Amino acid sequence: MSCDDWDNGIEGEVLLYVYDMTKGLASSLSDLVLGRHIDGIWHTGIVVHGREFFYGGAGIESCHPGGTVLGQPDKVLKLGATEVPYSLVLEYIFGLGESTYRPGTYDLFRHNCNNFSNEVATFLTGKCIPDYITNLPQDVLSTPLGESLRPLLESLSLRAEGSRGVSFGARAEEAAERRFQEEGPPGFDRSCRNTTPSPPPPLLTDWTRLKQLETMGDTPQDGSNAAAEANGSGDETEVLKVGGSSRLPADGGDDDLEDVGSIRRKDQRPREPPIVYNDVNAAEAYEAIETHIKPLLNDEEKQLMAELHEFVVLDTGAWALGAQHLEMLGRILKEENVSEQGKISLLKFLQAAALKDDVILLLHMDRKDHILMNYVNGFEQFPPDVQEEVAKLLCNLCMPSTAADWLLYISEWQHDGRPCSNSRVTTRVGVDSLLAANRPSLTEKGIALIYNLGLKEVFDDTATELASAILQFLHGDISEVHAFQMLTALLKFMTVSYNDVPALVKMLGPDIGKFKGKSERVDNLVEQILFKLSMVGEIGRASCRERV
Repeated sequence: MSCDDWDNGIEGEVLLYVYDMTKGLASSLSDLVLGRHIDGIWHTGIVVHGREFFYGGAGIESCHPGGTVLGQPDKVLKLGATEVPYSLVLEYIFGLGESTYRPGTYDLFRHNCNNFSNEVATFLTGKCIPDYITNLPQDVLSTPLGESLRPLLESLSLRAEGSRGVSFGARAEEAAERRFQEEGPPGFDRSCRNTTPSPPPPLLTDWTRLKQLETMGDTPQDGSNAAAEANGSGDETEVLKVGGSSRLPADGGDDDLEDVGSIRRKDQRPREPPIVYNDVNAAEAYEAIETHIKPLLNDEEKQLMAELHEFVVLDTGAWALGAQHLEMLGRILKEENVSEQGKISLLKFLQAAALKDDVILLLHMDRKDHILMNYVNGFEQFPPDVQEEVAKLLCNLCMPSTAADWLLYISEWQHDGRPCSNSRVTTRVGVDSLLAANRPSLTEKGIALIYNLGLKEVFDDTATELASAILQFLHGDISEVHAFQMLTALLKFMTVSYNDVPALVKMLGPDIGKFKGKSERVDNLVEQILFKLSMVGEIGRASCRERV
């Protein structure tokens, strides 16, 4: 398999790209210089989910397979398959980029690209890379031949010029900004540059919120193209749960490594998929952006928008989208000169972006200035049609697991003199949408968002606020589908806040028994809720008897 043919590869396959840094020189001269033969001095990268991840003096970087200055690999080894989804791989790499493999920690002898490849390979497959790579003797690297490679490895980014890629780590943003300033994005005419972007925010280390994430598969839509039904995985292979990840069991050592071949990937789908609006047409939304927004942009902003188009519409994969793109999006959404239709077209475009696992790369860049959430925080003042598109955007962000976690971050900041957090803003949008008077379309989005939040792990106060809104909504005359979705979320929130939410159910009503008879699945939820309510009563009476 050549690098250019990667798109025909097997999803979930983990490959080791092996490059000879001497381009054959070590093999030709090692007998003379060292007194024994070696085949090469190796640089390696891990290829998984269509991306090549590698480590050098600039820290961890990523590009399309074969997109480094080294060109095609000399060898490609198949390490096995992984069940770790792309979203979790990204979070894992972000974590390494902020800790063990941050920029500036590279050491040619003790902490190099092969140590990184070995650690990532072990995480993904349970297997190490071959010993002949990791155990390259010190006497080889300490020779003049090895020393000659040090400047290349310790100071040069290996990603090829013009190659799409991402840098990970505390200084990755600054490196991306320098490249942007010095070279501009691919195909960018430097003469068009007429503004100076402000310094980008650093990446933070909230990645420790990692939980076990489930692989997302394609989900069927319901009649409204808004909801998906659960699908069983049908996977008979044992999956090991290790450190918040899932992976295939290791079944051998170096002997299991072989040249690239085909392996079968077993689909895994979440048992309870979120409700998303995946009928959005990104290409049509971008055409509307060109009509309503592009004439208002300067040359640099037009280029930034074109790069977003590559990411969302052309699906070129993750690359260094950063602070400049977020700042532009924030300006457009808040700019009074942009028409309502223009903002709606941009929100639709972002809805399409939200369905991509790669969107977490952009969200990570927003952890300091909170550009997106500061905009969403003004939800109550938005025109009705804009409110609906914002609610749909948050629903779609519940599809990639890491983006859904991002919606529920509790780290606070001040905005317009009020404390804000992603969790507070997301909850407010869900509640306001659900309880919107005489606006059934927005209410439907509120139902979807709160149902999605019920699939995640939320804190007590969030569970209580959402449950209170659900109970108000349940007083009305609602359909079987809406009853099922809201009772599902209510049951989850009763589990999270096992004292406060049941107390709210008893105090605010309605009588949950009134939903019996709508369907078998609703009846099942009603029974579970009533059982929890009865157990709370028994516990309370037992506690009173103990005090007496």
